[in-house]
Amino acid sequence: MTPQEWEKMLRQSAQDRKLSGPERVALAARLVGMTEQQIAAFRAKAFEIIREVDFTPNQQAMLGWLEDVMKLLYPIRSTSQMAEALFTPDDDVCARLISLFDGVRQSVDVCVFTITDDRITNAILRAHHRGVQLRIITDNQKSLDLGADIVQMKEAGISVVMDHGEAHMHNKFAIFDRALLINGSYNWTRSAQSMNNENVVITNERRLLDRFTAHFEMLWSQFRRSN
Repeated sequence: MTPQEWEKMLRQSAQDRKLSGPERVALAARLVGMTEQQIAAFRAKAFEIIREVDFTPNQQAMLGWLEDVMKLLYPIRSTSQMAEALFTPDDDVCARLISLFDGVRQSVDVCVFTITDDRITNAILRAHHRGVQLRIITDNQKSLDLGADIVQMKEAGISVVMDHGEAHMHNKFAIFDRALLINGSYNWTRSAQSMNNENVVITNERRLLDRFTAHFEMLWSQFRRSN
C-alpha cells in the first residue's frame, strides 16, 4: 500500500470520526507485509490528519478513532523498549530533563503546569536555538508567578499556548522526537527537585506515546483558539 492510498483510506474513515468494522478489516489487510519504517510513516500520517481536525464538536470520538487506528499498527513495532522511573529528591530528575533537551534532534512537545527552574529553561532555549521545533502548553495562572519563565520562552520565539479556563491545566509531561515520553507528578521547579517527593516515568512504549501525543494535539487545538 502506498502512502497516498493509506492517507485516502484514513481521511475517508476520519470523516465520521469512527473506524467501522469494514474499514478496520480493509486497513488491516493492506498492512500485511509492511515494514516498521512504513508503519511509522502511516502512524505519522494519522497524527497529521487529527492536527487538521477541529476537536470541539466531538473530541472524544476523534480520539477514539485515533486509538482504533493505532491498534492496527501495534503488531509491527520495535521490540527495543525502555522504561525508567525516578523519584525526587533522591534522583536527579532535573539533570535527566536537561540531558533530554540537550540530546533531542527534531521536536519536543511540552505540557507542564509551571516552569520556574531556570536550569531547565536554559536547556529548552538551547534546544530552540539549535532549531528544534518546540511547542509548550502551560497554565495561565502560573505563568505570572514569581520566577515563571514562560514569558522569556515566548519572547525567544517558542510556540506557547495557555489554558485560560477557571480550572487548571495540571499535566506534567513532554514528548521528545515523538519517540520518548516523560510523565509524572514533577513540576519543572527547583522545589520539585530539591524538596518535594515527586516522580517521573520515562518510556518509549508506543501505546503510551500515541495516547499522550493525541492528548497533546487535542489540548493544543483547544487552547490555541483562546490565545
